[in-house]
Amino acid sequence: MQYVALILSITLYLTTPNDSYSLPICVFALGLFIVLAIFGMLKLRRVEFFGFNLLFTLSFFACCYIFPIFVYPIAPMYSLFEFGYDPNVISKCTALASVAYSCYVCGLLKNIKGVVKYRAENQNEILQIVDSYVDSKIIYRIALLIFVLFLLSGGYYYLDKQYSEGIMGGGGVVAYLYALVSVIPVMLTYVLNCDFSKKYVLISLFFVFLLLSTGSRTFPLALLLGAFYVYSSKHRVSNILTIILLIVGLLIMSFIGSTRGGQESVGMNTDVGYWNVFLDLIVNNRNLYDAYSLVESKGIVPTVFLGPILAALPMSQSFFVALTGVPEHTMTSASYFTVETFGSNPPFGLGTNIVGDVFLGGGLIAVIILFYLLGYLVTKALYMIHVKKNLTWYIFYLALVTSGIYICRGAFFWFVRPYLWLMIIIFIVKLMNTRKISYSRRMY
Repeated sequence: MQYVALILSITLYLTTPNDSYSLPICVFALGLFIVLAIFGMLKLRRVEFFGFNLLFTLSFFACCYIFPIFVYPIAPMYSLFEFGYDPNVISKCTALASVAYSCYVCGLLKNIKGVVKYRAENQNEILQIVDSYVDSKIIYRIALLIFVLFLLSGGYYYLDKQYSEGIMGGGGVVAYLYALVSVIPVMLTYVLNCDFSKKYVLISLFFVFLLLSTGSRTFPLALLLGAFYVYSSKHRVSNILTIILLIVGLLIMSFIGSTRGGQESVGMNTDVGYWNVFLDLIVNNRNLYDAYSLVESKGIVPTVFLGPILAALPMSQSFFVALTGVPEHTMTSASYFTVETFGSNPPFGLGTNIVGDVFLGGGLIAVIILFYLLGYLVTKALYMIHVKKNLTWYIFYLALVTSGIYICRGAFFWFVRPYLWLMIIIFIVKLMNTRKISYSRRMY
């Protein structure tokens, strides 16, 4: 089934012209997506309902299909689209998105039988993966220390200026600490996995509400998604209640976005009605069109893959730029699209699109390979955490879940930094505890 859909999507992409818009082609691409989305969820229903696949699928729909089918015919210059794009490539790019999602589902279902069989035989098993050598209290204290240092360095003012007033953030210590804040959602999610007590729930809610008050939504949403995943892994939550909570969360995040500056300050369009709720995701569809146009005119930019990966290693991106002479704005697709649109002094960032990010970095071949790999790794992670109870894969999956919504409006390797940083922290904590236990045994 999924391979038939893949062949159809590739055929659609190769035969779709890039010099005109076609609504029927976009609708057909959406049809392929819907069939694959339902098929994938049905295959995963015995493993989990709420998880990365659900979040990724919903976000992918909003980032790639709403604008070409439901918004463009009504408001072609909707929000950030007013800064220019080529409408003739819309159908081509929508077909490309279906190629990406088809490859993802093919990878997702490649080895799904093993984990599905295990879950069918262990339906009442509660998922909780802990390591006796990793004290969750220490992880919690490190997360708290990072957040306190961020606030003391002026972090609240930094975010308030960036989001509430639309002023681009500067550099300095606060910017480096903000990078560290990106790992807090995964850290606290792991802590909640170990101990879902009132104390840690309240600390998590404090983190969420304080950042939301500045207009920042990325990290608060990441933590809320992680916390709900952990809770739903331990308690039975109906699919209907899950969907209701997602809708309520979407409405709240949309309201917060409408009150802040930055790219949302461009404004909503009343003509598109309730689709405005998805504004924050829809606007990133423009970057997919930009990616295709830029690749056609200037070629691929492979260095955009390196930026998010090197971001996991402090100063490594700056060192790479200084060593190679590569323009700094080519290290991420988000900065590349922004500079190509506004020049070297942009009023705000345009973000990116996961399909556009991969296509800009390596063209159609990269889209096929990387999205297949993503699906394959999701299933691999599910198998390793449910069947093998592997902590490393569990942290990997938590990094995916916490980035499940915003990964589609971000870089493909968005999750690398929080995953690697938490693994490093866990390694250090585990090493310290191991030595402490070893020393205690020698004493006695």
